[in-house]
Order: sequence, then C-alpha cells, then structure tokens
Amino acid sequence: MRFSPSRLRRLGHAALTVGLLATATPTLAAPKRVAVLEFQASWSGTCGGQKALRGDDAERCEFLGLLADEARAGTLEVLKPPSHVVMTRENTAQLLKEMGSKPACTEGECEVETARLVGADLVLSGQVSRLGGAWIVSVKLHDVKTAALLGARSASGATTLEALDALKREVELMVQEVAGPRASADRASPGATTAKPAMVEIGGGMARLPGGTYTMGESWNGVTVKPFLLDVTEVTVGAYRACVKTGKCRAVDGGKDANHPVVNVD
Repeated sequence: MRFSPSRLRRLGHAALTVGLLATATPTLAAPKRVAVLEFQASWSGTCGGQKALRGDDAERCEFLGLLADEARAGTLEVLKPPSHVVMTRENTAQLLKEMGSKPACTEGECEVETARLVGADLVLSGQVSRLGGAWIVSVKLHDVKTAALLGARSASGATTLEALDALKREVELMVQEVAGPRASADRASPGATTAKPAMVEIGGGMARLPGGTYTMGESWNGVTVKPFLLDVTEVTVGAYRACVKTGKCRAVDGGKDANHPVVNVD
C-alpha cells in the first residue's frame, strides 16, 4: 500500500489526536440546577387560577411573572452552561405538578423545600410590595442542600418598568457576588477535557504519550489506548533512509528530497 505525503500527514495528525483524546478524562461534574420561583405578593392568591383576570388584577399578576422572567435572565447572565442550568418556569411547574406539591409551598420558608422537590441546587425567590407609591422587590438566594441564605438584594421603581430594569441589575450583582467567581473558574478550567497530555519528548525526534480511556463515536463504554511513541514531525526521506541502513526498514522509492516526507511506505 502506498501513501501520498498528504495522506501521511493526515495519519500523523490522527495519531496525535488519539493521543490527545486518550489523556483527556471526561469527568465533568453535573451542572448545578438553579430554580427561580414565582415571585410572591399580597395578591398572589388571585394569580394562576382558572378564573380569568381583568384590569388591575391581570396587570399585577403579569407583573409577578415578568419579575420572575427578569430574575432568570439576570441569573443566566452570570451562571451559564456548562457549570449551571437555570430551570425554566415550565420545567419547574411540571416537576411540582408531578410531585403533587401544593401552590402554597412556593411561599416563605417553603422555598427551599420546593427547590428540593424539583432537584435544584440553588433557589432564587422574590417578594413584591407597594410602599410610598413605589414598587419594592426583594430577592433572596438560598443553597438548597444547607438551606443557607447566600445573598439578598432589593430593587425599587416608581413604575413597574423601572422596577423590572432595577431587578435584573440587582440579581446579576447578587449572583455574581455569591457564585460568579466559582462559576467563572468552572468555565475557565472544566477539568481534564481541556488539559494538555503529558507528552514527553524522549529524543531522536520521538515523543511518548500516556495511554488512557476516552469516548469515540458510539463507544459509550470508552476506548482504551495504551501508551505509545509518536514522531514529533513527519518521517522524512532522510530519516527513512537511515532506518533502511540499519536493516529495520524496507527499501522503497520514498522520494528524492531528504527533507520531504517519505512516501510509498506500507
């Protein structure tokens, strides 16, 4: 079988890729799930029912939904995949429905328990009130496993639009202070999947690559590669001629220029 220089280059690159993958262990931790609960207010009981709402009631209930959406957006600005996943409203509601959770369990001290029901690691909740002609929105972030309060912020606005804008900024700041640095570090160094292999040059233009197990195609159980040696550069005509002189390589018409890659090698 004869190989062209381009074919040999591709084979060399493929071998190096195998070495790189073999030393990368796909051990990324599962992403942390962040639940943003529906915001609560004195009129929350009128929202989410089967009865059609009109006028001020409809606007105030819509305001609560928009606040939760802005909180999700602010959280997602800081906690992004692959280290975190911000759960959608629909996903959270469906999980609560399947668990048979009562609507009241999304209020007050039940917020952490609600987050546990949906399998969240962090939970953000909010409370809305009207004071002195201004909208006041308070938000809290809890660690679900320990129930510890990680952060708290408040936003205000003379109008609902002002309160919405202020809330997103406050949520971003709160989440950044609590979990942002760690999340950034997770994204910057996501484990061994980006680590360089311990390739050690051993002289003679060769390098030793350690073996390892990695996933390839549909091989879900992993493919194991033993440690192997790889030429740092392509085998040149001159280098192959030297091998022929030792009797370890078969003589072929591999090319004329000693610095070019050898061809016609089985």
